[in-house]
Amino acid sequence: MESYVFDDVMDFSETSYLVKTLNSEAQKRIISSVFRSGSLIYSRYESYNGTLSEDQLFTRVRSYHEHARNNVDALFKFSRRYASTREIGKRILLVRAFMKNQMYSEALAEIKTILEFNANLSVLHFYEGKIHLQLAEYEAAAQSLLQAIRLKEDFADYHFCLGRAYLRLDKCKGAIAEFTRAVKLNAYYSEACFYLGLAYLRNAIIKEDFELARDVVACTCGCFRKSVQLYPDFKNQQFVDGENLLREGKLEEAFNKLSAVVFDRRNDRGQTFILDFYIKYLGEEDCLSVQEIEEHIGKLQALLKKFNNYADLHHELGIANLILAKSITRRAIAAFRGAVEINPGYAEAQRMLQHLLSNKNGLI
Repeated sequence: MESYVFDDVMDFSETSYLVKTLNSEAQKRIISSVFRSGSLIYSRYESYNGTLSEDQLFTRVRSYHEHARNNVDALFKFSRRYASTREIGKRILLVRAFMKNQMYSEALAEIKTILEFNANLSVLHFYEGKIHLQLAEYEAAAQSLLQAIRLKEDFADYHFCLGRAYLRLDKCKGAIAEFTRAVKLNAYYSEACFYLGLAYLRNAIIKEDFELARDVVACTCGCFRKSVQLYPDFKNQQFVDGENLLREGKLEEAFNKLSAVVFDRRNDRGQTFILDFYIKYLGEEDCLSVQEIEEHIGKLQALLKKFNNYADLHHELGIANLILAKSITRRAIAAFRGAVEINPGYAEAQRMLQHLLSNKNGLI
C-alpha cells in the first residue's frame, strides 16, 4: 500500500507552522503533526485496517489532514480577529484553545497580554500554573497557582494543581495541605484523594514531616480506597501492584508504581469538540455550514442522553440551536433580498425582509 503525504505551511504572528499528515503502513495509522519553526508541537493519529483500497486510504489521509489543517487555521483566524479586543471571555477562550493544542508559548504570551490590563483574573494565573506544570517548571507553576488562590481561594482545582506542583518539588507537607483543601472544597474529587495518598507516601519516604509519616500505610490506603470508590477505573494493574508493594512496606517502589498509574479519564462531557466548534464559529461565522452546526447539535444531544443532569450541556445545546437559527436566518435574509432585487414591489418579501432584519441581532 502506498504512503500518502500532505502538508501545509501556515504563518502566524511572524512564526512559521507546518501541518503534515501521512499514513504509516507499518503502524496502520494516519498521523497528523503540527510543527513550529521546525520543532514538533504535537501529533495525533487514527488507526485504519488493511482492507482499505488505495483510493479509500488516499481519501482518509486527505480528509484527516484537512481536518487538522482547518482546526489550526480556525485557531489562527480567531486569534487575529480578537487580537486587540478587551472581551475577556473571548481572550480566555483563545488561551484554552492554545492549551488544548499544546501551543504553550502562544498561550503564555496571550495570558501575559491580558494580565497587563486585568491582573486580577484568577483563572489566568491558574492556566499559567497549569502550563508551567505541563512544562515541568514546578517553581513557576507554584508561584502562578499561589497567585490564583490569593485571588480566589475556594476553587478546588487551584489547590489540587498547587498540590501537584508541591509534590513534584518534594514539599510534601504543603502538598498534603493543598490536596486536603481540595477534597474539603469538593468531597467527590477523586484525583485529589489519589494524590493525597501519594503525598503522604512521598512524605514517609523523604521524612519531611515525621508526624505526617505516622501510620502511613493505613492513611495512604484510605486515600486510595476513596479515590477508587469515586472512580473505579483508577484500579488498574499498576494500582494493584502499587498497593501490594505498599502493604509489604516497600514504600519507594510503591510510590514509583502508583505515580505511573495511567489516568485515562476521557472528557466524557465533550469540552474538546465544543471548544473547537466555538473557535471555528467565532473566528469566521460564515465558514460553518448548516450541516456542520446540525452535526454539532447531534453530538450534544448524544451526550445529553448519557449526562442529562448536566446543566452546562443543556446550555450548550441552547447556544448551538441559536447559532443554527442565526445561520438559517442569514440565508433567509439573502433569499428575501434576492426576491426584492428582482421585484422591488414584492410587498410580502419586503415585509419578511424587514422583520428578519429587525430581529436577527436578537438571536446572538
